[in-house]
Amino acid sequence: TGTTFVTPSVNTNTTFYAEAASASTASMFVSLAAGNSFLGNMFDIVALQNIEVNGFDMNLAAAASTVEVWYRAGSYTGFNLSNAGWTLAGTTTVTGMGSGILTPVPMSFTVPVPAGQTYGFYVTQTSGTTYYTNGTTVGAVWVANSDLQLLQGHGGGYFNLTNSPRCFNG
Repeated sequence: TGTTFVTPSVNTNTTFYAEAASASTASMFVSLAAGNSFLGNMFDIVALQNIEVNGFDMNLAAAASTVEVWYRAGSYTGFNLSNAGWTLAGTTTVTGMGSGILTPVPMSFTVPVPAGQTYGFYVTQTSGTTYYTNGTTVGAVWVANSDLQLLQGHGGGYFNLTNSPRCFNG
């Protein structure tokens, strides 16, 4: 539902994308400053209200790649070098829109996070470039709204995230 979109006259095959609007009552902006990159980014989300995490947009290089989203109840801290204790939320193929442009990741999953709980998330590619921003302190609040806090985390290779602090761009 929403505003009708009328296409212009099209003489060749053309792809249009639509994105669902957030049901959140508050907005959240995450910088796309990048400044650093590797395969993926690991970070914690602290729920201030009962929330459901059901998707990510990412700052990806302009190339096709396979994106994976992992999560775990509790902080990711101490679990950045192995997938032990992690749950794979989903895997999909996506073509990145390039640095500084959010790429919607077409993946369907729901991770409920109760108010007051911390969950670790790992958004990564199996190959390709994920852009993220250098941070100041692992675990410090990167961005927040009335629903959640997104904390500074780690960046790096596939379940080999040793670069810190790094901040999710998405």
